[in-house]
Amino acid sequence: MRLLHTETLHFQEFYDAKIPKYAILSHRWGDQEVSFKEMKKSTMLPEGPGITKLRGFCQLAAADGFEWCWIDTCCIDKRSSADLSEAVNSMFKWYRRADKCYVHLNDVVFTPHDLYLRTKYVEEGSLKAGLMPSIDFEARFRDSSWFTRGWTLQELIAPEASRVYFYDGKWNQIGSLHNLIISVSSITGIESKFFGFLPKLTRPSVAKRMSWASHRQTSRGEDMAYCLLGIFDVNMPLLYGEGADKAFHRLQLEIAKNTSDESLFAWSIGDRGMNGMLALSPKSFSNSGDIERTTAEPRPPYSIINRGLEFSVPSSHVFWDEDSKRLLFKAVKKTYPNFFMTHGTRDCLIYLHCYREKDPTTPLVITLLQRDHFPLCRANCLDQSELPQIFQNYTFNQLLRDSRDTTPVYVALEPGFIPS
Repeated sequence: MRLLHTETLHFQEFYDAKIPKYAILSHRWGDQEVSFKEMKKSTMLPEGPGITKLRGFCQLAAADGFEWCWIDTCCIDKRSSADLSEAVNSMFKWYRRADKCYVHLNDVVFTPHDLYLRTKYVEEGSLKAGLMPSIDFEARFRDSSWFTRGWTLQELIAPEASRVYFYDGKWNQIGSLHNLIISVSSITGIESKFFGFLPKLTRPSVAKRMSWASHRQTSRGEDMAYCLLGIFDVNMPLLYGEGADKAFHRLQLEIAKNTSDESLFAWSIGDRGMNGMLALSPKSFSNSGDIERTTAEPRPPYSIINRGLEFSVPSSHVFWDEDSKRLLFKAVKKTYPNFFMTHGTRDCLIYLHCYREKDPTTPLVITLLQRDHFPLCRANCLDQSELPQIFQNYTFNQLLRDSRDTTPVYVALEPGFIPS
C-alpha cells in the first residue's frame, strides 16, 4: 500500500502487517486533481483546486495525529495497469482498515452559524441523535453530489461508522456518520446496521446491495461494476474499453460463482421483452431494496454452463404447448410479452430462494419463456400477487416438497429474443 506522508508529502510503500495507522479521504473528483506522476516529478506543484484539497486533507490529518494518509488521486499510479488493478481490488479493504475516513463534500458549505446551531442543539439534547438541526441544513447536506457517485458507496460502508467524519467544502466538520446516521440512511437507502459491514459476516442480500448502487453513477461506464467488487467480496481484472454491459456481466458471473444467493436474479425492468438471467446494470435493482434471501433448505445449486445457467426446477413448474396452466399466462402482460402470445412453445416458473421483507414465507418468482429454437429466456421477476391465482400463495415448504421431482432447464445469460 502506497501512503503519503502528511507533512513532507512524500510516498512510502508498506506491506501487510507493517502498514501503519493512516487516514483516508473519500471525495468526489474535481478539476486539476494532482496525480502520482505530478507528485513524484514536481517540487513546486501547480496551484489549483486539487492541490488545495490535498493540502487541506493532509493538514487536518496531521492535526489529528496521523503521520500517513491515502488519497486515490495521487496514491495510485494510474499509468500502471497492475497498480490500478491492485488498488481497485483492494480498495474496500483499505477503507475498512483506515483509522479515520474523512468525507469531503466539496459542493456543501455551511456558515459558522449553521455549525454553531448544530453543536448547540446536540449539546442541549434537543437534536435527536442522527438527525440534522433544520430542514435547510438537511437539504444542503442531502444535495451533495457525493451521495450520487458509484465509488463513494464502498467508501461510506466499508469503515466502521464511528471512524467516518463528514466535512464541508472548507473543511469544517459537519459530524460523524455515527451522529448523522439517520440522515445518511435516509439519503442512501442503506439501513444503519450495514454501515461498516463485513461481506463475509453480515450478509445483506445481493439484490439489496445492488439496490444501494442503482441510483449512482460513474464517469466511466465500466467503473459501475468495478466500484462494487469489494461490496460483493469478489476480484476480477479491469478491462477498460470492454464497456459497461460486459463489465457488469462479468461482475455478476463472479458473484454467482461465490454465492448461492438467488436474489442475484431478483431484478425487474418492466415490460421490455425477453432477457438473459443477468441484469444489464445496477439500475435494474432499483426496486429490490427490500429483498432478503431465505434460510430455507436450498434447491440443488444452479450451474454456470456454456449454454447459460442450469436450474433444477420442479417438473410441475414446466409447461408445454397448450397446457391449461400455460394458457393462463396469456392474461398477464407482465409475464407474457405480446409476441409470445402466439409463438411461444414452453414456459417455466422459477420460485427463487428469496422474498420481500413484508412476506417472508412467499418466494419471488421468475417467468421463463421459450420460442421455437431460441433458448429459454427470462421475462420478469414478480411478486406472486402479479401471477394468475393458481400460482399464488406458494411457500418455501411447498417448493422443498415439489423439488423431489425436478427437470433441468437451461436459461440464457445474455438477452435473448427481444420482440420488435
